[in-house]
Amino acid sequence: MGVFPVLAMVTLVWQGPATGDSHLLIVTGLGGEEAYRSEFYELGASMADAAQSRFGLAESNVAFLGEKVERDPARIDARSTKENVERTLLSMAERAGPSDRIFIFLIGHGSATGSGQESRFNLPGPDVTAGDFARLLEHFPTQPVIFANTASASGDFVKVLSGPNRTIVTATKSGFERNETIFARFFVAAFTGDGADVDKNERISMLEAFNYARLQVVRAYEEEGKLLTEHALLDDNGDGEGSDEPDPRTTDGARAQGLRSWGWMPRTIPLSLYYIASGSKSKRRSRRSNFVRIKCQRRITKQS
Repeated sequence: MGVFPVLAMVTLVWQGPATGDSHLLIVTGLGGEEAYRSEFYELGASMADAAQSRFGLAESNVAFLGEKVERDPARIDARSTKENVERTLLSMAERAGPSDRIFIFLIGHGSATGSGQESRFNLPGPDVTAGDFARLLEHFPTQPVIFANTASASGDFVKVLSGPNRTIVTATKSGFERNETIFARFFVAAFTGDGADVDKNERISMLEAFNYARLQVVRAYEEEGKLLTEHALLDDNGDGEGSDEPDPRTTDGARAQGLRSWGWMPRTIPLSLYYIASGSKSKRRSRRSNFVRIKCQRRITKQS
């Protein structure tokens, strides 16, 4: 079968009644060192590409804010300043329908001082706080919100942002886990690869993505012989607690389990067709594995 028949078949897969649109905001924060700036950009770009090419999200519904627009002006819409984050979310709120899904994904460094409201995601210029995001999310009163902060010291975002119709993911369990995190690498890999598809139904749920990333983080630390300094949390029952091992039957995870492939389409493209349309499975797996391997070889350091 040639390329054109395959792409035609992919198009047919997407047909079906709309169940609400979806919107994605990716924010890569202040990197500091060039190694971090490059990694944050690559992770954000990979997520943006998967959203459009694999899950069918319209380009107009993907906003990518980065530290340096000049790195990739074709992908990065604007600099990741606090002002632009606020402007983008307010614009998104104006365009979103009452049942549209809102996905916010933060990649970078964080810090925490004082109350949970003041936990910060580091940006060029003024940082954005958990309290800032709490106020911004009030503009989405009916929409399901999926908010993933994969930065260090992100744990306090759970209790500040938790609420009905919200799924909150953080890379750490508190603001005291301030070391560099690697959760984002595996969270992105869950959506760009096939390793997270535990039930083999060729769909990726938020719960599968979270569990995959959490377990891969543990494995990476064990392979480095390091003490685990980041403990990811997921909260989707609105109690503000968060679970490191969510169980849909007893704690968190029921909502995340039902959010298939970010909920962007009623049916997502089967992985087999995705690999045929975008390149061989082995080649894509090789590129993904090399990227994760290179990043994980960086020494996981402790901060005093």
